[in-house]
Amino acid sequence: MDHNTSRGLAAVRRVKRQHHLEGVYGTLAELFEVPDRYKTAVEVTAGTSLFHYVVDNEETATRVLEILQREKAGRVTFMPLNRIKPKPISIPKASDAIHMITKLQYDPMFESAFQHVFGKTIICPNLQVAAQYARSHAVSAITPEGDRADKKGALTGGYHDPRNSRIDAVRSVMKWREEYEAQKARAAEIKRQLEQLDQQITGAVGALRKIDQRKQQLEGSYDPLNRELRSKSDDLQTKKDALDAKQNSAEKIEAAIRDLSEQQTSYETELSSDYKKALSRDEERQLETLSATVQDLRRQHSELSAARSELESRKAEIEVELRENLRLTLEQLKSQENSSSGGAASSNKLKESQRELKRINEAVKTVEAKLQEADQAIDQANGQLSQLEKNRAEKMQQQQEIAQAIERHQRRIETSMAKKTNLTERAAEVARNIRDLGILPEEAFEKYKNMDSNRVSLLPR
Repeated sequence: MDHNTSRGLAAVRRVKRQHHLEGVYGTLAELFEVPDRYKTAVEVTAGTSLFHYVVDNEETATRVLEILQREKAGRVTFMPLNRIKPKPISIPKASDAIHMITKLQYDPMFESAFQHVFGKTIICPNLQVAAQYARSHAVSAITPEGDRADKKGALTGGYHDPRNSRIDAVRSVMKWREEYEAQKARAAEIKRQLEQLDQQITGAVGALRKIDQRKQQLEGSYDPLNRELRSKSDDLQTKKDALDAKQNSAEKIEAAIRDLSEQQTSYETELSSDYKKALSRDEERQLETLSATVQDLRRQHSELSAARSELESRKAEIEVELRENLRLTLEQLKSQENSSSGGAASSNKLKESQRELKRINEAVKTVEAKLQEADQAIDQANGQLSQLEKNRAEKMQQQQEIAQAIERHQRRIETSMAKKTNLTERAAEVARNIRDLGILPEEAFEKYKNMDSNRVSLLPR
């Protein structure tokens, strides 16, 4: 076909697609099928009518023509089905005269268009028979080789190259146009899928970055928790030491109470007996000397007890200094070392993620595999985040347990202090009772004659 017709047909197809026109069906060549034996005869008969465009009515044709004229997009001949009215014609009923339209396969809705082009043509075995039927029945007759005789007596014929078949060309163009449209639609779908995958990758990378930031925040929150845990541990150890000291003091007080109880029992026994003076003057002087010695020994005992208490206090201060300063400094150094090593690991992981993202952007064909790797990385990061949350919950539980233990120890200490106060009051009461005994009777001197010196030191002055 000529260039203008080619441009016009392409423009009509574009206009149909852009404006969604329903009544634009296609060229005549695209609407029928014909056996190969009669293909040459059909091409010669139709001529340029093969490329006439079939539409439903003249309004559709006018609308398309206006668009073509406005866009200067070539020339096209239209065949409105509502305007084509083929006239009836007498076709010979003979075995050597085949009505051409009977060899065509097409949709019945295009009957008027095909009758208009092929309805007046018959196919004859040779040119002589074709010329006879053309003169006798006023029809156009043609041979399968393309030699033609019309009703006016003109004969047209010669060699026709079957390799340059217009019908074959139309079929090939239709095939490859459909293939092109299918590939184009597939390309659009693939492009849309790639855009969706790019969005998913972008979202996955953003989520991964958020997880990394969350992980860094959790790693940064470990240091205050560790410091608080060490502080609580030191406080607990201090409370334990104080509790041990209080328990030792309570044991001493209980021993003193037992001794005082024994003394009280002995004094009551003495009071219940008659007073008799059983000591001689020498024994009385010896008793006074021993009483002075006992006072000196008590004073020395008090001084030694005070020195011991001072040494115990100094020891406790040194232990507190060791726990709160030296060990804390050691833990801080270890924590700084761990933090530096963790930062390097996070930096290496970030660089690895950046290299992975770069490979994803460069390789479009492997985008699905890269997306799976990103999903796996997200799952791993979610697992790490869950583990961190679990560790944090465990730390909080441990902290609560430590607080409860400290509270229990405080209650025990308060109980011990209350018990100590009661025992002190009881010891004071016993001492008052001993002082209220007054001067011993004479018979008490006989009682203490053979008493051990260790027992004598406990006697009241």
